[in-house]
Amino acid sequence: MEYHEAADIARKNPGAVMTRDSSGTFIVRLTNGEVVGSSGNTANVADAAHQEREAHLDFAFREDQLHHEIADLSETISKLKGAVSAAKLDAHQLSQQLETLRAENASLQSKLAKVSAEELERIKAADKVIREADSARRKSERRTVKCSCFGEVENCFRGYGAGEYTVDGFGNRV
Repeated sequence: MEYHEAADIARKNPGAVMTRDSSGTFIVRLTNGEVVGSSGNTANVADAAHQEREAHLDFAFREDQLHHEIADLSETISKLKGAVSAAKLDAHQLSQQLETLRAENASLQSKLAKVSAEELERIKAADKVIREADSARRKSERRTVKCSCFGEVENCFRGYGAGEYTVDGFGNRV
C-alpha cells in the first residue's frame, strides 16, 4: 500500500496508526487491533504470524517482569517475617523484665508497708534537706567556660566578646 492510501484509511478511522510492516509497505493498525493492508482487507497470514510472535514476546516479557516482582515481594516478605520475629522476641524479653519489675515492686511495697508513717515523714524530710543542700552547693559553684566564639565576636550573647563566661553548677550562665 502506498503512503497516500494508508494515510486516507488512517484519517477515516480515528485512533488508527499508520506504520510499515516487515516488508516495508505501509499498513494501518486500527483501534480494535485489526491490520489493514493495500486492498483494505485484513493483512495476510504473514502479518498475523508476526503479530502473534509480538504478542508472545510481550507475554514473555510481562511474565518475566512478574517473576521479578514475585521474587522481590518474596524477599520483602522474608525480611518482614524476620522483623516480626525479632519484635516478638523483644516483646517477650520486655514482658519478662516487666514481670521481674512487678515482683520487685511487690517486694518493695511489702517492705514499705512495714515502715511507720512517722519514719516515712522523717525519711522524706531528710531527703529534702539533702536535695536542698546539694542545690545550694551547685548554685554557689562557679566555673569558667571557654566560649565557642573565642572572643572574636563582639556581640556574643554568652561571653560578650570576652571569649569565656561563668556558669553555676547547673550550667546556667551567671
